[in-house]
Amino acid sequence: MSLAKKLNNFLTGLKYKSLAREKEFKVEDVRLLFCDPRGGSTWLSEILQNNLAVSMLWEPLHLNQSTNFKEIGFYYRQHIPESAEWPEAKSKFERLFSGRKLDPWLTSKSTPEQMKRADSLLIKFCRGHLLLPWMVQNFKFKYQPIHFIRHPLAVLASKLRHDDWADLGVESYPIPKGRHNEIYVEHQAFLSTIKTTEEILLTTWCLCNQYLLKHKWCNKRWITVTYEDLLLFPEREILRIKERWGIEQQWDLSAINTPSSTTQEGSPDDASNRLVYWKDYFTHDQLERFDRILKYFKIDLYSFDDKPLFNFE
Repeated sequence: MSLAKKLNNFLTGLKYKSLAREKEFKVEDVRLLFCDPRGGSTWLSEILQNNLAVSMLWEPLHLNQSTNFKEIGFYYRQHIPESAEWPEAKSKFERLFSGRKLDPWLTSKSTPEQMKRADSLLIKFCRGHLLLPWMVQNFKFKYQPIHFIRHPLAVLASKLRHDDWADLGVESYPIPKGRHNEIYVEHQAFLSTIKTTEEILLTTWCLCNQYLLKHKWCNKRWITVTYEDLLLFPEREILRIKERWGIEQQWDLSAINTPSSTTQEGSPDDASNRLVYWKDYFTHDQLERFDRILKYFKIDLYSFDDKPLFNFE
């Protein structure tokens, strides 16, 4: 990074920190969105930004970009059981939720003007699933977090088309080394059979999302929304979010079918094609291997159909 860019990042960071101090954002007012990378979180977060007085913070658990949590020993896809105590982690999240710990990465998808107008922060987590029960147990949120979930094979196809995930450069599933890795260790025998990049990516989707889908608080202490239902029934799904958040005013949904700012070139624009394009992406052999993984983790929300097998009304 050039000296000029470092200086610009430093000055921009100071500006955001000053604005956050002036706003005095409250921890309980934060709005949290949990999703997988390439799972539609940017699309939903842009809908929320267009209808709420929020300023977005971008993926604080991308440890190579934002080091706040790496400093206390977090690994990618960190797990903390809801009953566990980790004071350093709680303190880090308190500072994050109140806007007291900002850096250029976190503020890269918002503007100072958005922060000036904001009443609260919207934080998008793409690697935070295994923290959600712990968070709702340890913080009193005014607005229930959203767990936004998309068909695992649609997510997988999108990742494999992207340079960041096309080749992970590993030949086995990497079990994290760090605090509270028991959720990985309990599946160690199965994880030892996972060898290819696409199998590793799908296994991570299954392990993290199934943890929330099978949790006793699923769609009770957070709001579970599927990408497919939001795309096909936007008024119904947005109404669910608004009712859970206690919002009565009308929202502008005119951009619901507009692809997000991170949509890859060549991706399908039509809603129906966005649901089924992955079906032509994989071979029969790949689908057989994927079926083994889906069955192991007992994924019953999705099959090889293009839509969820049930909804969360």
